[in-house]
Formats: sequence, structure tokens, C-alpha cells
Amino acid sequence: MAKKAVVEGELKIREGHNINIEFYEETFLLDDSVASLEQARAIIKKGLLNERLRKRDNFKGIRTCQVVSFTKTDEVAEAGDLDKLLIIATELNCIPENLVNYKRPDHKIKALEKAIENAKKRKEKIEKDNVTDEGYVD
Repeated sequence: MAKKAVVEGELKIREGHNINIEFYEETFLLDDSVASLEQARAIIKKGLLNERLRKRDNFKGIRTCQVVSFTKTDEVAEAGDLDKLLIIATELNCIPENLVNYKRPDHKIKALEKAIENAKKRKEKIEKDNVTDEGYVD
């Protein structure tokens, strides 16, 4: 089981000295543990979309991105290390802002692992420091 997300939007293409805007539509098969449309959009926009569109000639960047449909399907999900880490990072709300700047997938994986580790440490520290205030005691 997987969830199929269809994404469309505009991307910037470099043609000579000009930058033109083109329409794109891509389909992603995400793991069944992706709960919501917002989580799917974050996973696709921050990690998967840039990597797939970068293969196009003269790709400059993504201008807009929106998830058009998000449905369950019987197809098998794309289950790579990057996909799994992106799911964990969206649950912890710790996806690095500059993740799209990394060119190689192994660098993205390393950055995600570090962000997840730091988020877990922050969460443990907050839980440890969460002390109930009993007010002024004489």
C-alpha cells in the first residue's frame, strides 16, 4: 500500500540570458505512514521534487508547488533512505531549510540525520526541564 501524490506547479528554466517559466506535473508514491496532505507537500517540496526536476535541461529552480491529489493506491511506495528520513523529519518538524541546496542524496541523508538527532535532543531536554511550578513555598 502507498499513497499517490500528484504535484503540479511552475519551474524556472534558463534559456540563454533569459529565465522562462514552464508548467510541470509529477507523480510521487509515498509511504502509507504519511498522514496528511500537508506532510506530503513538505516531504515532496523539501526533498524529492528538486531532485527529480534537476534532471531536466537548463533547470534553474522551482517557483510554485501544490499537491493536486492525494489518494491511496495499491502500488508499491518508493522506499529509499531519503524518503524514510523525510517522513521522520516532518513528524518532528525539523527539515533543514537549505536541504534543496544539497546536490547529492547522501549529503541530504547526512543533513537529515543530523537534524533528526538534534530535534530528539531538544525534545529530551524540554521533557527533562519541564518541571511543575508549585508556587511560593515557605
